[in-house]
Amino acid sequence: MQTAKWGASCWFALIMLAARLAVLTAQSSSTSSSPTSAATRSAWPEVDLNVLDDQGALQKVGKPEIHLFENGVERPIKILGSPDSPVSVALMIDGSGSVFQRKDAIVAAAKAIVKRLPEGSEVMAVLFSEKAFLDLPFTPVSKVDLSFVDQMQAGGRTALYDAIFATEDGLIAHARYARRALVILSDGEDNASHLSRGNAFWKMEQPGAAVVYPCVLSKANILQRDLMVGHINMRFLAKEGGGIGFSLDPDPESAASQIANAIRNQYALEFTAADPTRDGRKRKIAVQLGVKGAQIHATPAYFAPLK
Repeated sequence: MQTAKWGASCWFALIMLAARLAVLTAQSSSTSSSPTSAATRSAWPEVDLNVLDDQGALQKVGKPEIHLFENGVERPIKILGSPDSPVSVALMIDGSGSVFQRKDAIVAAAKAIVKRLPEGSEVMAVLFSEKAFLDLPFTPVSKVDLSFVDQMQAGGRTALYDAIFATEDGLIAHARYARRALVILSDGEDNASHLSRGNAFWKMEQPGAAVVYPCVLSKANILQRDLMVGHINMRFLAKEGGGIGFSLDPDPESAASQIANAIRNQYALEFTAADPTRDGRKRKIAVQLGVKGAQIHATPAYFAPLK
């Protein structure tokens, strides 16, 4: 079931996919439950920022102990979404030829992640190789049917960065909840994108973007150099996306459980930009927690809108 396609002509295709995402999401809205958490897509200069607390420490402290800095200036924050509240999750599933022998592991992980999401969450799924297909627009988790993934015919090259750009674009525009996660199930290879890794980073660092969880898997009979490049790519995606990376090997079910647990420990914070100018410039972000030994993962920066 391939319902939306990312084509070969770079920017035109991005615009077309964004339009298709909007149409498909609107078509599915009649079956979506009303959001139970704060509204998303705050008006500028309000900024939504998803952060990951990988140790559960945020659940034990109050808001005064969370400190957020934009370009070195501390900003007051508001907590929009806390652990176990509904979350909007986008699954990016690699169907390229380089992972065809690992299809069963990818499918098992995707299904296991969905089963472990908080009640009331929503899920969208994008299958990609040289092009990206929106096979599941945002759907309440209780109604998600991933049986179409079983029919995935792996083949072709991999346009990972193109798929990230388009998926994050749709997620930012149409997710219902402040808590957002992008799970990438792939070997991390990219040999067909029109966009660069930097372009993907830029889209991942927009206000309201999701925490990124790259989940890498090894390929059978692969050159060590290619394997290393893929793992490095996924580590960069985790860092710039404010998340942490996982490996499907050796146990996809265990990896899925760890990813779902990390998603549950996400927070969505809102703050007012120190500079309300719509200049498109990069603003550095730092989030600190006044608890010894605790660590928060957050995107290192975001870009102000141009208009």
